[in-house]
Amino acid sequence: MPESTISMPVRAFFFCTVILHVIFIVSLFGGFLDPLFVEAVQGYGQASDWFGIYRAGANLASGYSIYDSPGYRSDATSVAPYYYFYRYLPPTAYASVLVASILGPWPSYWLLVLLNECILLAAVASVLRSRRWHAGRRLLAACLWLGYFPLYIEQFMGQLSLAMAVLMMSVWLLDELEQGKPGRVAAACAWTASIALKSFPVMLAVPFLRDGKWKRVLWGAGAAAAVSSPYFIARPEDLVEFLRLNLSPFSPEIYKGAFGFQTFVRNGIAVLDPGWLEPSIAVAGGNVAPGRVIMLVISAAFVILAFSATLSGRGDSRRRALDLAIWTAVFFLIFKGVWEYHYVMILPAVTALYLVTGSRFVFLLGAVMGLPTLFASASFLAGVDPQADLSAWPPWFRVAHFGVKCVPVMILFVWCLRQTGLCGPRRCIEVLRIRAQKR
Repeated sequence: MPESTISMPVRAFFFCTVILHVIFIVSLFGGFLDPLFVEAVQGYGQASDWFGIYRAGANLASGYSIYDSPGYRSDATSVAPYYYFYRYLPPTAYASVLVASILGPWPSYWLLVLLNECILLAAVASVLRSRRWHAGRRLLAACLWLGYFPLYIEQFMGQLSLAMAVLMMSVWLLDELEQGKPGRVAAACAWTASIALKSFPVMLAVPFLRDGKWKRVLWGAGAAAAVSSPYFIARPEDLVEFLRLNLSPFSPEIYKGAFGFQTFVRNGIAVLDPGWLEPSIAVAGGNVAPGRVIMLVISAAFVILAFSATLSGRGDSRRRALDLAIWTAVFFLIFKGVWEYHYVMILPAVTALYLVTGSRFVFLLGAVMGLPTLFASASFLAGVDPQADLSAWPPWFRVAHFGVKCVPVMILFVWCLRQTGLCGPRRCIEVLRIRAQKR
């Protein structure tokens, strides 16, 4: 489609998001956008996530545990002014060894900011150059990436969610363009790298296996495990710590900066009846909180629905976009600790769906997820200090605060299920009847 067909409002919107992105970059030095974000105001400080990764590399070089933290071992001398604990697989620490041996904490952080900007521009360029879709649609998709507020806190914290998002985007684009064996190999490598960086893309193995891409699954998962195994073999106790950090099903408390669906449900239970979060049901010689049972049931339902929707079709262009969106949404709907910067990782799913379907509804959901949260507006909307304890916040504002991002994700998940034909009681009954007849 010729570029001249792009309307003036779309061009103007793109220009505005470019300006907004420049504001993001300037604020990293000036901090004037910090009050919009919980972690920028109440966290350890700028670059605190990167400092945890940097410290893991320094620990590895010095023979200490990469998971060393006050809550685990606390053996190593810190090389960073402050940090959040390291929870990634070992390959990320392998890479940060070199960085920690050459640069100090702050220079390495600003290098990461620069690299993230280059990665972002590469993602935007890949969208704009994919000429199989309408030029206006591509330009609007690029706007999502440039004007996305969670991207600011991603850069502020020194996170790697953007890198993983771009890897996932690369997998989808390479599969979409169908460039033969070189393209399939590149897609497999990108998926393997995404697993080694953050573990949740492993869930895409479900649609890959459905489409017969078992070599990708075997090689990808095997390679990620192979590069991680030497460290865990040498330190088996650290494998236990890694699993505890990432696979324990519940967060120890309700954090203001957590915006996953589990936090939303947990907060709702606390607002209605805080006693439901206390262990009171006898199970297997111990006590379990009713609220945790509710969250487990809801999480299981999301996973079952995702499996059912995925296994009901085949991987054409539309289904590949739906698969990416469904399994990315599952992470946000079931994981215990979803922070605002994590929402960068849903950009590939929204982009893929919008490019393939042209749905304005999907674009609107993506835009809503990209807006600031209600945190900074607490004093204006609810008459309370944003930094006050949650118990001082009005119940309605607490619900709105935690639901502002995860509810759109749930709506997107349901929308995707409807597109696969597996949402709604009538359709479910029909599918079950058809399958029973085939047997």
